[in-house]
Parts: sequence; structure tokens; C-alpha cells
Amino acid sequence: ENGELEVTASIAVPAQITPPGAPGGASQGPPATNKSATGRTFYEAHERLQKMLSRQLFWAHNAVILVGEDLAREGVSNVLDFFTRDSQPRLSAVFAVTEGRAKDVLATTLPIELNVPSGIQEIERLRVVPFITLRSFLTMLLNEGREPYAGLVHVTSTGAPEPGSIGAPQSQPGGSAQQGPLQPSIQGVAVFKGGRLVSTLSPEEMQGLLWINGEYNIVSVDVPIGRKDKWVSLSVIRQSRKLIPRVEDGRIVMRLEVHAQTTLIDNQAGVDADEPTVIGLLEMALERTIEQSIRPTLQNVQNHARSDIFGFGAAVRRAM
Repeated sequence: ENGELEVTASIAVPAQITPPGAPGGASQGPPATNKSATGRTFYEAHERLQKMLSRQLFWAHNAVILVGEDLAREGVSNVLDFFTRDSQPRLSAVFAVTEGRAKDVLATTLPIELNVPSGIQEIERLRVVPFITLRSFLTMLLNEGREPYAGLVHVTSTGAPEPGSIGAPQSQPGGSAQQGPLQPSIQGVAVFKGGRLVSTLSPEEMQGLLWINGEYNIVSVDVPIGRKDKWVSLSVIRQSRKLIPRVEDGRIVMRLEVHAQTTLIDNQAGVDADEPTVIGLLEMALERTIEQSIRPTLQNVQNHARSDIFGFGAAVRRAM
């Protein structure tokens, strides 16, 4: 409000972290605490935040930078200025946009990890979603021929009840357990034009983006074979893409070639994978599946967002 920026920091609490190999004990509280402050600039909010803490903020330990969706639509360039100008922050920090307020994401839990930022960092390191660091985001932002994008963080349920929750007092009527605590999950992509968020991609369109950009993030792909209710799962060993621009009737046309090498990992359809004819059918089914994944993403980004997050412009600059 009043044009000020709100900064929330999730800070580790050393007293609540048990060192590796140390005997376990009853925890007195969560291993992290969240503090918020506002300011006309990021650094003013940082100074006000520092006055609430007994320890000095050390930005070299920062793992993740989360920007709320509303702020991202106004522009992130001014917000990121501190992280590029000061000597402490690392450009290897993960950068992502949150659906709603960033501090609401930090208020969730990730039981496997010490805190939410570490969990988001580990999720991106799995490379099943776009892995965008501050360095890679700034590179896309500053270089000509490609617009930036980042992962879109949602707050979602784990979808499964916690152990021991059935029959507990907090369970739902009828004795059924609640569907787990809320936690952050990267489900989609934030599409930028310059430094402003202009659109978002769904999880399905995110898969298309990974195919188009040739990023080795796709772990597997399910393809239908024979009847529609019969599926096989193919594990992606390696993938690549090639952009071939050319001029037709005065217009620039881009040819996108996607190459994938896969191995059969789940044969629910019961096909004979040793039969050459079946291998050919699987390859054609895989081609259709990849194309059906790519086309909606292309149409959304080109027609709605009108942002070149695929690097088509850079390919044209190199070729022409």
C-alpha cells in the first residue's frame, strides 16, 4: 500500500536445527521464522527488517527470491537491482514468481526440508520444472532476441493424508483424514515481456515449453497406443531442439525440430516392444504426443502473451 514494497525473509533458527549425527530431541519450534517489513525501496525495507532481528542479515546465504504476482506485473527490474548491485547476494539463487503473495508461500511447510526456501531450491534442482536462477533470468532479460520466464509457485495440498491422521481429532467428518498440509509446488510458468509479467502457462503448457527449449527437464512422457485407454510410459534419456529460420514470401518462418531418445519404462498396454512394427508405432505415437504438447504452448505465448520466451528472435539474428 502507498506504493511501498513489502519484503519478507524466511530466516533459519539455528537453535532448532539438529546437526547431523547429533542425538535427536524434542523440537521447541519450527527451524525457520518469517519476518516482514515495508519500505519505499528494497533496501529501506531491508533496514527496517534488520531492526527486528538480533543477527545480521547475510544475503550470501539466500537460496530463493520469490516475487508476488501483482508486483511482477508491475515490473521486477527495480526489485532485483539490489541483488545485482550488492556484493553479498549470489546470482545462483533460484528466482520464481508466486501465485498471490510471496509471504503466503513462505507460511507453508515442507516437512522433508528444513524450510520452504530450501525446499523450493531442491524442487528446481530436480530439473522436472524450469530451473531459473537469478543469473539466467537476468541474462534473458538483458540479451536481445529472447524474453525471460520463471517458475510459477502455487500453494497446494499434498493430496495424501499424513501418517496417523486417520481417526485423529482434526480429521474430517466420517473419520477420513485431511488431504495433507499446504505446501509450495511449482505448477506452471510466469511469462515476462521485458521486466513485466504478462501471462502464465499451465502445467501442461509448461511441458510444451520444456520440449520447445530443448531443456533436459522432461523425465518421462506417456503416450497412447492402440485403444485410447492403453498407455505406455517412455523415459527420456536425452532431448534437444533445433531452430531453423527461413524467409518465405517476405515472411520469416521458423522450423522447430525436436529430437528425443527414450526407453520403454512402463508397458501398461502390453505391447511387444521387440517387434519392429510396434517400435515404429510407438515412435509415431511419441511424435504426436510431443506435437500436441508443443502447439498449445506456442499458440498461447505467441497469440496471447506475444512474448518470445523461446529465443526465436536470437535464432533469426544468428541466421540472418
